[in-house]
Amino acid sequence: MVKKSVVFAAVALGCVVASGMFASRGDANASPYFRRPLTFQVGRGDVVVCPSPTPGPKVESAAPRGSSGKIASVTGTREYLATVNCSTGRTYLVHGRPPDKPIVIPLQLASGATGETAYGVDQHGDVVGFMLFGNHERPYRWVADGKPIALDTPSDGAATAIGPSGSPIVGEAIDHLGKLQAAWFAPSPGFFIPPTGASFVNTVKPVVLPGVTLDLYAGELDGVAAADYAPGALKKLPIGHPSAALSVNEAGRIVGDLELAGKCGGDAIESGFQIQVPNGQSSLIPRVGKDCTSNALDIGDGGSIVGFSSAGPLATRRAEGYNLVGFPRGVVDLNATTGYGKPWAANGHRLIYASGIDDNGDIAATDSAGEVWFLWLFPGS
Repeated sequence: MVKKSVVFAAVALGCVVASGMFASRGDANASPYFRRPLTFQVGRGDVVVCPSPTPGPKVESAAPRGSSGKIASVTGTREYLATVNCSTGRTYLVHGRPPDKPIVIPLQLASGATGETAYGVDQHGDVVGFMLFGNHERPYRWVADGKPIALDTPSDGAATAIGPSGSPIVGEAIDHLGKLQAAWFAPSPGFFIPPTGASFVNTVKPVVLPGVTLDLYAGELDGVAAADYAPGALKKLPIGHPSAALSVNEAGRIVGDLELAGKCGGDAIESGFQIQVPNGQSSLIPRVGKDCTSNALDIGDGGSIVGFSSAGPLATRRAEGYNLVGFPRGVVDLNATTGYGKPWAANGHRLIYASGIDDNGDIAATDSAGEVWFLWLFPGS
């Protein structure tokens, strides 16, 4: 079962980012950009390589060096913003504007902190996550130049999501009973998001409803995917147990992970799911080929979904996309379909994890060496 606090900090996972360059998200067939095949164009500076960890008995040399967090597009431009977490304990903000070389900004550590992890990023470049002080995690926000600002909380916790405009900021914290519970950090005053119980929030997004726009946050409550309009109490979704909601788009469509019966390569079978709020219509995300486990990690406003698919062993894991802009409808292996049949072959490593897609419909993924690639879609080549 996937929990974002584990997913994006784990050094074995990763993600590819692509930034949008299309002015409109209308019918693909009506756009002149789609009259020729789309190709991922990769240039110098489109990869962020985390520093190699200091050699030692606790370091697995085969472990990927980095993993990517969330991606945000800058409204009305081709720019993207993203976070990169490295196994060295350092985190970076990446600001790209294709085809220029992206700017990499280190997120500063506060005095006494020994590590940091970033999750959400808004369209202004503000980032949220946590810093590690000994055995304690404290929620933080970094402004676009990398300077940290502590979030007000009486206990350990992590900020896992920020709205596109910079508000609200939500996540998780330890309650008075010593249990992890969903938490609201900003705007102040902060509070624990009801009901009482083991819960956390992974994502928040403004959802457009008839006559009104409301922030919808989603995560997990007592082992089941849950969501509600902020600042209401989390409510379990009719998905099953165990499950977790990981991302939501402006149409109110939520994606996440559901554990199913059976085994895949010795581990539990998992499947990505999507569910529409508030009507509850849901479905599982197809897997690539004959793979037996998969996960859906992010969804764009156009409905495109990214994640991974696997036959069980880590060596078979591959980045997956579903209903991607510019590709045939359905599920695709990003390694095989990059450039419509032109296999991904950067440095001889495959893409194993697609953990982000921005609102322009572009993608983000990490390869098997732990290098975090930032790609963009161009018409033709």
